[in-house]
Amino acid sequence: MPPGPAAGCCPEQCCISGLGNFYPAPMCSACCHWVLHTADGLCVLLMGTTGMAPAGAAVKLCAHCAATLGSTAGQDCCRAVWWPWQHLAAAVPQLWSSLWLQWSRKHRRWMPLEGNTTGADRRSRRGPWEELCPHPQDGTSSGVCTAGMERAGGTHPLQPWGASPAGSGHMAMELPSFCSHPLWFVLALLLGMLLWATRRRAWDPRKCPTDLTGKTVIVTGANSGIGKCVAMDLARRNARTILACRSRERGQAAAEEIRAATGNPNVVLRLLDSSSLASVRAFAREVLREEKRLDVLVNNAGVTGLPFALTPEGLERTFATNYLGPFLLTNLLLDLMKASAPARIVTVSSFRHSAGTADCRFLTGRARPDSFDHIYNSTKLMNVLHTAEMAQRLQGTGVTANSLNPGVVSTGIMRNFSLAVRGLFFLISPFIKSAEQGAVSTIYCAVSEEVSGISGKYFDSDCSLTLPSAAARDAGLARKLWEESERLTGLSS
Repeated sequence: MPPGPAAGCCPEQCCISGLGNFYPAPMCSACCHWVLHTADGLCVLLMGTTGMAPAGAAVKLCAHCAATLGSTAGQDCCRAVWWPWQHLAAAVPQLWSSLWLQWSRKHRRWMPLEGNTTGADRRSRRGPWEELCPHPQDGTSSGVCTAGMERAGGTHPLQPWGASPAGSGHMAMELPSFCSHPLWFVLALLLGMLLWATRRRAWDPRKCPTDLTGKTVIVTGANSGIGKCVAMDLARRNARTILACRSRERGQAAAEEIRAATGNPNVVLRLLDSSSLASVRAFAREVLREEKRLDVLVNNAGVTGLPFALTPEGLERTFATNYLGPFLLTNLLLDLMKASAPARIVTVSSFRHSAGTADCRFLTGRARPDSFDHIYNSTKLMNVLHTAEMAQRLQGTGVTANSLNPGVVSTGIMRNFSLAVRGLFFLISPFIKSAEQGAVSTIYCAVSEEVSGISGKYFDSDCSLTLPSAAARDAGLARKLWEESERLTGLSS
């Protein structure tokens, strides 16, 4: 348990459980302020009958209150906290957490100690409820938290409903602590109902009526995970669906599964290794030769956990797979997409982009990120920067470009990590998104009417439009990265 409040700060503990990280909450008998102890030992006046003080204001106590709190009259020993209504919403989970904690203890009773005891004796005889109640630090005690119960005929002003009076020698915790003041319970209940009523309904691909008959889509990394689920949805909408996969065997198996599940015979496999610029160019040539149009391009393929290595073309392997390959592919197919407008470019990034670094030296291995995680995060930041810059360059063409965060998804992307890491990921997989759930934000950007005409934006895993990190919004950094990427992929020559 964290250390208790400073000695002498407030001797009148009533053994009411605190809220969240707060310590037990006594009440001053003179002004009925609730006094909470924070983890750093500071007293905080939360609210009182005289109203609320401005945020961060110092509170000068009267002589009576100062004596009650073990302080000096007029001393700035407390900080007032202004807790407006909108901040109460953040407290609801803590309130319900406190409720569950209290009920899980099955209403254990708290018994005061009798007589003078030493600190060691007191610790050996401490009851379960005393763990929530800091004790005086002077080495002796005439009981536990009884000072406030001795006044007013032995009745404490915060005694819980149904609790026995102090004179009976014990206080039963018959109700959860925060329910001892009905205002908290009512606020928690009302705010919970308000949040439930105003919650944002998740976008459901099954309810989206968009039909893609006569349109052509490309999904990279479509043999498994998010890519496969996206391809399945687009094929179900009658699109000509091109699966861009590195493995012929896995790609062919995915294509057959999608055809059987959707009844769409127009699902074809094309080989693409996005870590190889030569493979990207060969794939683009084949698409330009055989396809009359391209309406949606989904850049989904990505890897993580690979050791540092350079490709035969002198590019760092992970950065080539996750960023430079999709960059080149998108640019090579732009003319076809412009001719098919309106068309959409969708790039799968990650919320982890906020921890990345867009250092152009990473692309050729002249500088190395310090971990696998940093490598992945940096590639995802580059995806967002590339999308934003491309959207600027595509204005007026009818082609939009957006990036997105699929969330934390249970897929095979961790296959290159150690057995221990994969085992840990397997253990948490029941508590994170499935591939089908993780594909929702990608499908949303690819087909929903709500995204029509929107370009250069970043969508969160719940399909809401949100701001990416500050680095991802740096137009100068995006332009610099674009120019270096053009040079490395040969587009500038």
